[in-house]
Amino acid sequence: MRSENDVPKIGQTLPRADASGKVKGEERFAADTYGQDFLWAGVKRAGIPHGRLKGIDTEKAKGLPGVVAVLTHKDIRGSNRQGVVRKDQPVLVDEEVRHCGDAVALVLAEEKAHLHMALDLIRIEIESLPGVFDPERALDEGSPIIHGDNPKGNTLLAGALKTGSGEAALEECDAVVEASFELPWQEHAYLETETG
Repeated sequence: MRSENDVPKIGQTLPRADASGKVKGEERFAADTYGQDFLWAGVKRAGIPHGRLKGIDTEKAKGLPGVVAVLTHKDIRGSNRQGVVRKDQPVLVDEEVRHCGDAVALVLAEEKAHLHMALDLIRIEIESLPGVFDPERALDEGSPIIHGDNPKGNTLLAGALKTGSGEAALEECDAVVEASFELPWQEHAYLETETG
């Protein structure tokens, strides 16, 4: 137990206030919290790695009791694109499937059972296209193009790494300071960001 005057020092182990609850399985996560009057959401995935979307039939799913909404790309107001380097990833597939996990339709339902039934009732028609499953082969001439509107073909972003003469540069320094540091493993980002 630390006193008020005990200032933590670099490298000192500090107890985690939530550790006991987590190792005992008592800690609650966002996924364990269910409020009143909420809806269940689920996604109908493409199921194939590459193809052209020909049609989506959601009528049976929409007519199921307990289903509040079934949404497709036609229901998205504004841009249906996201991405970091290029906005080339559809939120809900509108033309072309580029991954078997691509979302085609979103279902909102009052009960989990209704959600699963509605997802099973959605019919999607996709014309299969050749896929490319190796990043090296994706750069080969004649390889299937994943984004036809990308002027660089299957190359999204390219860069060059240049190396210099680090050892020689150190010899020109007026002073060189060397040290070794050992740091604990850290989570690279917050967990459960999708529920935060």
